[in-house]
Amino acid sequence: MAPKAPGRAVRLALAALALITAWQPASAVERLVLFPESSTWKATSARIEAAGGRIRQAFPPGAAVLDGAETFWSAFLAADGSVRVFDGPVEEATFSTLPRDQRFAALGWNRRFAPKQEPAPSGPAMMNDAAPGERGNPGPGKMPPGAGFFDTSEFMLGTVAIALLLPESNGAIDPSTENWTQAEIDSVVAEIQEGVPFWIDHAPGGNLSFVYRFEDPVSIPYEAISRPAFSAKEESLWVRAVFDTLGYGSGDTWYRARSYLNDLRDSLATDWAVAIFVADSKADADGRFSNGIYGFSYYGGPYLVMTYDNNTWGIGNMHAVAAHEIAHSFYALDEYYSAHKPCHLAAGYELVPNQNSDYGTCFLDENCIMRAGMAGAFDSSLACVYTRGQVGLGDTDEDGIANILDTYPTTLLDPFPDSTSDESPTIAGSAEDAPILNRNTIGAGNDITLNTIERVEYRIDGGEWIEALAADGAFDSLYEEYVFTTAPLAETTHVVEVRAVNSAGNADTTFAADTFVVHDGTAPAPPSPVFASASDSEVVLVWTNAPDSDLEAVMVRWGTSGFPADTADGALLALRPASPGSADTVVHAGLLPDTTYYYSIFSLDEVPNTSVAGTASATPLYPPPPAVLYSPPDGALHVVANPLFVWSAIPLGGGNVLVAYQIQVATDSLFTLKLIDLEATTGYPADTAWTSDSLGPGELLWWRVRGKDVSSGTYGLWSGGSQFATELPVEGLAFLDSTLSSYSNFASGDSLEANANARIEVRVVPADTLGIGEFETFVHWGGASPDSAPLAWDRNEGGAGYWRGEIPYGIGFSRGDTVDFRVSARAPTEPAIVDDNGGSMFRFIAGRRAIGAWHVPSAEEPFFSMRSPYVPLDTDSEVVFTIGASPADAATGGTLRCRVAPDGPWGSVPLLPDTAVGDTAYLAARLDSTFLLGELVEYYVRVEPGATYDTTFLFGDNEVSHAATVEQSALALPFVFLVQSATGVGERPPASAPARSVLLANRPNPFNPETAIPFALATAGRVNVTVYDARGRTVRVLLDETLMPGWHAAEWDGRMESGTSAPSGVYFAVVRAGSWRATEKLLLLR
Repeated sequence: MAPKAPGRAVRLALAALALITAWQPASAVERLVLFPESSTWKATSARIEAAGGRIRQAFPPGAAVLDGAETFWSAFLAADGSVRVFDGPVEEATFSTLPRDQRFAALGWNRRFAPKQEPAPSGPAMMNDAAPGERGNPGPGKMPPGAGFFDTSEFMLGTVAIALLLPESNGAIDPSTENWTQAEIDSVVAEIQEGVPFWIDHAPGGNLSFVYRFEDPVSIPYEAISRPAFSAKEESLWVRAVFDTLGYGSGDTWYRARSYLNDLRDSLATDWAVAIFVADSKADADGRFSNGIYGFSYYGGPYLVMTYDNNTWGIGNMHAVAAHEIAHSFYALDEYYSAHKPCHLAAGYELVPNQNSDYGTCFLDENCIMRAGMAGAFDSSLACVYTRGQVGLGDTDEDGIANILDTYPTTLLDPFPDSTSDESPTIAGSAEDAPILNRNTIGAGNDITLNTIERVEYRIDGGEWIEALAADGAFDSLYEEYVFTTAPLAETTHVVEVRAVNSAGNADTTFAADTFVVHDGTAPAPPSPVFASASDSEVVLVWTNAPDSDLEAVMVRWGTSGFPADTADGALLALRPASPGSADTVVHAGLLPDTTYYYSIFSLDEVPNTSVAGTASATPLYPPPPAVLYSPPDGALHVVANPLFVWSAIPLGGGNVLVAYQIQVATDSLFTLKLIDLEATTGYPADTAWTSDSLGPGELLWWRVRGKDVSSGTYGLWSGGSQFATELPVEGLAFLDSTLSSYSNFASGDSLEANANARIEVRVVPADTLGIGEFETFVHWGGASPDSAPLAWDRNEGGAGYWRGEIPYGIGFSRGDTVDFRVSARAPTEPAIVDDNGGSMFRFIAGRRAIGAWHVPSAEEPFFSMRSPYVPLDTDSEVVFTIGASPADAATGGTLRCRVAPDGPWGSVPLLPDTAVGDTAYLAARLDSTFLLGELVEYYVRVEPGATYDTTFLFGDNEVSHAATVEQSALALPFVFLVQSATGVGERPPASAPARSVLLANRPNPFNPETAIPFALATAGRVNVTVYDARGRTVRVLLDETLMPGWHAAEWDGRMESGTSAPSGVYFAVVRAGSWRATEKLLLLR
């Protein structure tokens, strides 16, 4: 029988397995090296790398654990005889004399040669010990290419800074029950050094090292071990206090942690940084935090937490716990059963599935550092292929380069001429490497790499590769510019190829290439002969091009003091292609009268080699003088969009007259972008006035005129440009606090709330119009002596500019006032020129507002926000609806209309005066308890105003404004309430099944910690109610069973599937029943 084809899950797992094949390190000799106290770590690490050694662990500036071949050790020791090197343990006589950093390094080193004392634990496995890290506001810090402030541990390659933080209480708030001793600190330091490097030999190419900073114990007001773990409030107290003490007191806990780590990796010159907190627990009964947790981490950092005892694991097994927890900081998932991380769940930069999980039937089933038997896995150096892939150590092609860094650079050549006479040309270009796509669904999602351009090489005509020079002096970034000068080349066609090599050792496989010709450098002959003829204000040049076959172009240059001597002298008139032996011409226009112009014309080949010049000169005739511009005058600001242009007639001697006037209107003073360019008037003589119909409002423009001489048929000199602006284009105006006012139809007479400033917004098209000439813009209100306030620019959007301002309440108007206002622009000139938008006036009425509405007898009903639905009980004798109005005469009565939704008849209940407190009157409508259990009651309110001015009533999100001529107003949308059983929802069936399934708002909302989610089913069936967080991740399944038709409710106690409390935030309840699905937003505030 043929074997069965593997299923989809198996095929996916096989593909992932191919992606994350482990790199097997070559053998090398590992030794501890102690450097002189005068050493600097930057110089020391550079010397090690230059000699071919590899840094496994570093303790700047005085110690490091290195490995390398014997050839490295021979060369390294020969170059620096001041270092001390240890193959075995550091003897006590030497150990006691070492400074702090070297002593800590020796502690970890000596641990290798001492037998293990702590047995593997036999207690329960760890709980779910990892959670997504939160994020604060970004700050400074050195980062790998592409990384952001939050990316402190994106993948475990390169160099990782490890900060050890040891908190202890000073008794200020929590009693001081734990105090770090030197012996305990030494044990923790040695365990961390033994645990963290677990991952080095799993890194492809050995591209991983750790740099340590061991902080002194940090005195804070809290005793960490006495507080619960994984608690946003409790944990952040002592974590934040630690960072406060270290000098990072700004922002929330996550911002402080990231700021500390960014500074740490900057000072230690590492790619990543992780903080390790160890809570002293030697005096604690169970070695756990108060909620039973003893070790945990956050996906992607910024820190992990352990206790000194680690519950049953003990201090002697902290190395295994540290190796496990730091993997979480680089997005590894747990694989032990109680973590509930299924096989299909994926994580890490390459989004690798969790196919070695104990929670489900996965493709792989083997011990791993992320499983419950982590101590044995550590001793056997077991990290499964999926875990290695999740932390970024996958190597698909087994070339010793991790997939994340296995990229290839791209090389480009700068434009280079096709022909040159330089036999040793200088060539330049650029090279760039790009990160692979970050598929991580948990982190910030930035595409990141550790690669840089390491060198650029070139070759000529397929010869040997030669190194180019970095334009900035060093190849050390993702993007580099390069330059090189070739050896002398023969006079022929050559091919240059360039490739870049990145720091991973990968070279660009598609070379940048170009072809060019090296030639002799002989220039073509000059053009001949050259003729020049002049008219009123222009010169026409005519010549014959040189017959040389290599002629490519001609250049014409001019001057007024003599013939330009070369292609850099004088001013350029023309540069264009030319054909050998052809006739050519060019016109030089807009010239001054009675001025001689000198021209030199040069022949150019492809190099270009340049000939001597062919020359000619000419003197233009005297043109007609410029006109005087009358209207619009210079600086006019409120010109109509179809203005009349008026200018002076230009007299000429001998009875001659101008037969045409040319007019230009442009958006700039140089007239480069012309809106109008035409002969405006003609005749004998021509008119000196003309009307335009093509200008728009709010434009800042320049205009000018010149005349045409009838005798020569040529135009004269332009008049000086005159500036003007068409009238202010307020396209629309709206109140920011009104639902009636809009830009397309400003509601003049709209009513606004009387106890706040009237906020207005002006829309101007085009967007920059109110900024012309640095105008100041105002809103004006009042009568004969108006007041004003400036408008402020707010934003540009959709081609329009938006300006905002306020008319102050209590100064500009009071309750019930009718307020007229206008907007204007004022030029910063003396005297001021004001454009008031044609005098357009706007109006609003300052009304009054109902101050609140609520249900009675509900004590939870908020005063200013009517909750819908409201849920009374079937034991309530009546339901009371109350509205408050201020002042007391704002409303004298009204009607409450209600029905059983959605098809019942409407009934009415009077809204009657109930009581008065101060200046506030209260009206009430009373409903009896005749509604049946499970019935949804729909209602709205009509209110009769008791005043002669506009009144605005607000209920929740619904707002209605009405004028004095309207007797009544109704809410646009009704409210609803649902009658429930006093002894529990669904205790007895409703009178009838609802006509359709419906999900109501949870109550209470916001809530802490419990809330109920009511819903109705039209038909029987299986129902699922699940709570999700804002990222779409499952938080808790509340209900998954078959229910009968009618009303039901699901309750949530604010806890996640793991049993831990969910943090404050927005969540979503999704109810599914057959094809029906509904969603409700929940707000948890702790």
